[in-house]
Amino acid sequence: MYQIKIILIISLFLAGCSLKGVYQLKSYNTDIELLLKEDKSFIKSINVNSETDTFYGKWSHINDTLFLSILKPHVFFNKQSLSIVKESVLPDDGKIYFEVYYDNNDTAAFTHIRLDEKVITTGPDGKASINKTDISEIHVSSLNTLAYKDYKIKDKRSNHFEIVLHYKDVSSVNVLRVEPTTKYIVKGKKLIPIGKKNNRKKYYLKRN
Repeated sequence: MYQIKIILIISLFLAGCSLKGVYQLKSYNTDIELLLKEDKSFIKSINVNSETDTFYGKWSHINDTLFLSILKPHVFFNKQSLSIVKESVLPDDGKIYFEVYYDNNDTAAFTHIRLDEKVITTGPDGKASINKTDISEIHVSSLNTLAYKDYKIKDKRSNHFEIVLHYKDVSSVNVLRVEPTTKYIVKGKKLIPIGKKNNRKKYYLKRN
């Protein structure tokens, strides 16, 4: 029994050590690099459309799950104060329209809007559209505002959505883009994000 415990402890230690290294995700406009250090600290850099955020913290590993706890910059989690969504039912032309602004009335260019399994990006005018389809939720993220918002659609007939995001200098202590703790499933050299909306294998990070 004693030997089994020793073997288990050694196995867990080696599993933790084997995770250290650099993991990356590269897509058409997003680069993510995660460095897991031997001292259980990490550095995570996210570059979207040439704008970079860097996070520092501690990592831990339990069974097949990796936990990243952000310590710097200080992160607050308050989804309720991040944005305002106004939905409307306009004459049907077969499309759904989105207009995204900051709360100083500037257009929110290159904002990502996730509609269930589809992702679209606003143009320089802060506008985007898709062919009409059934959608139940809108998920909006903008690096310029460090904002993130989940919104459940109230009326399925709605085909026009006006979204106002807090600008980065407004109530900054209540604004965030990521949760303080994120989780990944460890599969070999891959880290697959855990989450009800982003657990899609194509977004995994891979160790070099």
